[in-house]
Amino acid sequence: MRRPRLTRHPIRWVSRLIALQWAWRNRHDLLRWARFGMRLPSELRTRDRDSLVTEARARIALSADPRTRLAPHIDIVGFDQGSLIVKAPNEEPIAQLAREELSKVAGVTDVQVVDEGFLPPPSPADATERQETYSTNAGGNSS
Repeated sequence: MRRPRLTRHPIRWVSRLIALQWAWRNRHDLLRWARFGMRLPSELRTRDRDSLVTEARARIALSADPRTRLAPHIDIVGFDQGSLIVKAPNEEPIAQLAREELSKVAGVTDVQVVDEGFLPPPSPADATERQETYSTNAGGNSS
């Protein structure tokens, strides 16, 4: 007689639950790293490797501190010539904590905290370029 599927491999089932719980608890940090990973190939073409390594170190510093790792509204928007731009609500104490932690990272000379409501909108030229790219790709796929 066969045992039910759950009792065949209970360790596998429990390990999946533990992994799922860990991923849910650290979902904000995982999403921040995923956005950075998605952006990385195009950034490698336009930026030098040292600035990308410094931005990765700053992300590691955010991930290392449990107070900033679990914060949903903090993200690194950009890094340019030693100046790190962080998106965070200015009125919350977590923004000050993030500024203190990120200022300790080697290669970071200045940390600018930008309130997420005041990020500049995408320029109309970017929207026009995306529309032109879409229309040329959509029209050229007739095989």
